[in-house]
Amino acid sequence: EIRHLGILTDTTTQVGFSHYDKGLSQTDAIALPNKADTTMRLAYDPDDRQDCNETIQMDYKDFFLVHEKDGWQELTLPNDREVEAYSPTTPPKFHGYVAICFAFCDWDHCKPHDSHAEAMSASSNSTSSVGEMQV
Repeated sequence: EIRHLGILTDTTTQVGFSHYDKGLSQTDAIALPNKADTTMRLAYDPDDRQDCNETIQMDYKDFFLVHEKDGWQELTLPNDREVEAYSPTTPPKFHGYVAICFAFCDWDHCKPHDSHAEAMSASSNSTSSVGEMQV
């Protein structure tokens, strides 16, 4: 629902099961650094999708991608459209968990551009924060 109605990507023109905003393929997102904007880009792995004229699967493992070439990136969750759609009368009370999911390597075979927690924590170039708090 959140993707097909354009709520996640804050769009009113790319909606529906066939025409929703799919984001960039992971390959394109890595090849084209996001220097013009600091907003994390929505991406997908083309190997997870079947090329068909009919909708045969509606839920994919899409993700927000950050690559070291992108520089500082940020993402606000929930966005204004999500708050409007899911908490229209009561301001949401934000508390909970933040999860960073690293690429999954099937049978310990990782793609060359995949990153893992060990690499992120060992790198002096990696930082993350929630609001103003470093995490």
